[in-house]
Amino acid sequence: MKFLTLYLCIFTLLLVFSNSVHAQEKRTEISVSPAVVDIATKPNKSVIRNINVKNTGDIAVPISFELKPLVDDRDFTDIKNSLSDATKWISLDETAQLFLAGSIKKIPLKVDIPKNAAPGGHYAQISIRALSLESTNEQNQKSIVIPEITVDIFITVSGDIVESFEIEKGNLFPPFTSTTSNQTLNFKVRNNGNVHGLVTPFLVLKKGSEEIDRKQLDSKIILPNSDKEFSQEWTAPDRHGFYTAHIEFSYGSSSIYESSKRESIVVTYSLLKLFTLAIVTFISIYLFKNRKNLKKAYYVLVNGQKQ
Repeated sequence: MKFLTLYLCIFTLLLVFSNSVHAQEKRTEISVSPAVVDIATKPNKSVIRNINVKNTGDIAVPISFELKPLVDDRDFTDIKNSLSDATKWISLDETAQLFLAGSIKKIPLKVDIPKNAAPGGHYAQISIRALSLESTNEQNQKSIVIPEITVDIFITVSGDIVESFEIEKGNLFPPFTSTTSNQTLNFKVRNNGNVHGLVTPFLVLKKGSEEIDRKQLDSKIILPNSDKEFSQEWTAPDRHGFYTAHIEFSYGSSSIYESSKRESIVVTYSLLKLFTLAIVTFISIYLFKNRKNLKKAYYVLVNGQKQ
């Protein structure tokens, strides 16, 4: 804590000096690499990884590092107090450092895997914050600004690894729709295994045995005992008929294949086309039934023109 206080004092002096020399407004920005630390190891092993942190702003700032459970910052599930929490395995040599403008530093990250570590995925997160004072209004008043970046840590401990994903049960597609109509697909994929996995679903549309469309959805990482929701806009075929649709994806080191049930979709003409067709049909029937009267009317019209 005393080091952080010292950094803040030095930072304040540098900021005052900088403002006396330069009148322009300064910015505070930080970047990290990699954004995700992925480690595959065995029980009773130690692993060291480096995180590159850069002060991409215009002024010197103190940057702090905090280790915490992986939370729902990017649609992940909070795994605090679960068997998958790896925060107790990880140690940081530094909790705060002063970064000059444009400087890059390597922050060592040490992971000690216990002997009795359960096989599968274990997770944590490092929060990286920069403290600065920036102008927030036309009166040039200062306020505290804390840019924050998180680094996710994925640790896979070897052993009895279970990879198991499934698509939610139920109907995902409308039984009836009209040609070229816009549709929204929503569904969930659940991870029933003990390790995370990257899932890339595909929307597959067929007419008979012929595949007429295959649309890739955004990939998402799904943690153990959690699910992710997927959403995709798609357009119905431009021709009427009978179709089938389903979702499929593969996952895991052995590319296990999963698919939802095939659902039937009846594609009809749009309401406007059906209405227009109905009017044309009605007029045609009317003209056919009154064809004799039409001949007389045409004869009168032609004779009238001759006169």
